Amino acid sequence: MMRLSKKVVIAAVSAVLIISIVILAFYLRDVNQYQSKVQNIQFSDINIASIPNGLYTGECDVGFIRSIVR
Repeated sequence: MMRLSKKVVIAAVSAVLIISIVILAFYLRDVNQYQSKVQNIQFSDINIASIPNGLYTGECDVGFIRSIVR
């Protein structure tokens, strides 16, 4: 009986470790994509004088951070 319970515990711990590694890999992939998106953000020169008065909204979403400016 003791050998069976040790095998079950080892299997459970192994499953938790494998699942944790997979989750970590997906998280690190998402962080890498986020960093790439942030590095590739480009701002262009805008002539403010040529824009009519009014209310405008700007938005940027790079995964982990989303901002809206009004």
